[in-house]
Amino acid sequence: MSGGVKGDVWILAEQYEEKLKAVSFELLSRGRSLADKLGARLCSVLIGPVLEEETLRELIYRGADEVIAVQDEELRYFCCETYSGVLETLIREYKPEIILAAATSTGRTLMPYTAVKVHAGLTAD
Repeated sequence: MSGGVKGDVWILAEQYEEKLKAVSFELLSRGRSLADKLGARLCSVLIGPVLEEETLRELIYRGADEVIAVQDEELRYFCCETYSGVLETLIREYKPEIILAAATSTGRTLMPYTAVKVHAGLTAD
């Protein structure tokens, strides 16, 4: 599961102990509405340790058109600089139109840091 197309709407899925957090599914619901209004695809981005294929497929079952999963055991624990480096690379490669992230400690830390690096606007809350 990989890919992405310029103009996509992305949501940043989160996991903890190799399980998707409920906030990931809440974001899929909001992202699906937005993508449909814009005529865009909805892509779920997941950064973290290697997860079972069925766990990744749940993001599709819950509304994503596509999943970009960057999985490595070194990404097991959130580190803003590391996760931001991964996200920045994905953004520069695929050029999404909009990225939605949760108001969790991960989202509130990662998104401003990444927005500065890619020279993008950021709206919180």
